[in-house]
Amino acid sequence: KHRRYIPFKTKIATVLRSNGQCEFVDGATKRRCESRTLIQWDHIKMHCLGGNAEPSNIRQLCPEHNRSEAVSRLGIQKMQVFLKPSSP
Repeated sequence: KHRRYIPFKTKIATVLRSNGQCEFVDGATKRRCESRTLIQWDHIKMHCLGGNAEPSNIRQLCPEHNRSEAVSRLGIQKMQVFLKPSSP
């Protein structure tokens, strides 16, 4: 059974690995995001697609990269409800 809950031990292992920094790495430049603000938990293989809460499947992302990863995997229509409305 896959659980969405992330165990404390997994969180500790992830924070130690990430050093409290977004773990997104740009595919083109190979540069890692330097953000340490409002870091969020992310399932690499999404929970809704069968991903588990093992340390190898959990990473930390800044809000911008967490949203962009979700949009790229689930599509803009599915994620539109979670995105801010565009400014005129």
